[in-house]
Amino acid sequence: MMVCRLIQALAVAAALFAMPAVSAAQVPDGSPRVYVWGSIAIDLEAGRGRAGQTFAIRDCSDSDNKCLDGGMLRLTTPRLCNGYAQGAFGEGELKTEVLRVEEGPEVRARLDADLPNSPMFLLGNSARPNVVYVFSRYGMQGLYWDPLGKEDLIAVARAEGLPGLARTGQSADFFYFPAQTLGLWGPCG
Repeated sequence: MMVCRLIQALAVAAALFAMPAVSAAQVPDGSPRVYVWGSIAIDLEAGRGRAGQTFAIRDCSDSDNKCLDGGMLRLTTPRLCNGYAQGAFGEGELKTEVLRVEEGPEVRARLDADLPNSPMFLLGNSARPNVVYVFSRYGMQGLYWDPLGKEDLIAVARAEGLPGLARTGQSADFFYFPAQTLGLWGPCG
C-alpha cells in the first residue's frame, strides 16, 4: 500500500514537472486551469494532460454545462446544482449520466471538513464502463479508473455505490484518483 502511494506521488510530481508553468496573468477570473487527481494532471491552458502518457484535452464548456474532452476525462456536468436532477447531460461521446446519488457518513468523510455537507454524484457513460467520476456540489472529488478496461465500474457504481467502488478499488488493476488541487473542477452553483 505504501509503495503504491509512493508511486502515485512520484507520478504526480513527474506529471506536474512535465507541464508548462501557468502564470497568474494566464488564469482568467481566478479559476484554476491546472487540476490533479492522483497521478492524473491536466493543464487546460496548454490543452494537455498526463496519466502515464500525455494526451490532448479541451475545455468544451458552454453556458449550461461544464465539459472536459480528453483521455479518460470525457464528461459533461451541469453548471447549476439542480441540473443533476435531469439525470443526464451532454450529447454523444460526452454524454454523462448520474449513476447514483449518495449521502451519509461515507460521503461526509470524502469532503473537506470545512465545507458544508453535499451529496455525492457518481457519474459516468455506459460506453466507457471503466471510469466513474465522483462529484459533489464543490466539483470533482476524484475518479475511479481502470486503465486496462477490465472492470465494469459503471455496474459497480449503480449496484453498490461508493462502498462497492472502494472495495473494487483495492484491486491492483485500477485505482481511485482523489483530487489533489485546492480548486476542484466543475463545481455547480
